[in-house]
Amino acid sequence: MYRTALACVIVVGSLIFWVGIPLFWIWLAGRLTEEYPSIYLFAAAACPLTMIGWGWLLYRVNVIYLERTPPPADAPGAQRSAWLGSLSDNRKPKRRQPTLLDVSMIVSVIIALTAMAVWFFVFAHNSGPLPE
Repeated sequence: MYRTALACVIVVGSLIFWVGIPLFWIWLAGRLTEEYPSIYLFAAAACPLTMIGWGWLLYRVNVIYLERTPPPADAPGAQRSAWLGSLSDNRKPKRRQPTLLDVSMIVSVIIALTAMAVWFFVFAHNSGPLPE
């Protein structure tokens, strides 16, 4: 149950990282200033700082999640008789298995890029602020 809650925090936190934080800063900047370029400059300054902090929190949650996850049966630390191993196993480079955080960040980036493309090509009909 605890691992499931941590997994949900990682997945939702990844979506917030790529979708929620930029939208929040653009929305807040739009509320604080009326000048069109200033909205994006404000968001471009605040968004990376927030993403750094949020990314560090996601990293810490991922560490706790990995500590609670049992190692796979074929993990390097698992005991195995020497005669069962191939000599060529030592020559192959070991690839790290992707973690839940890796997969959820990749999926959330794809979702964010898709949402941005749909917004840009379907909903954004204006090329800038309306003339007065």
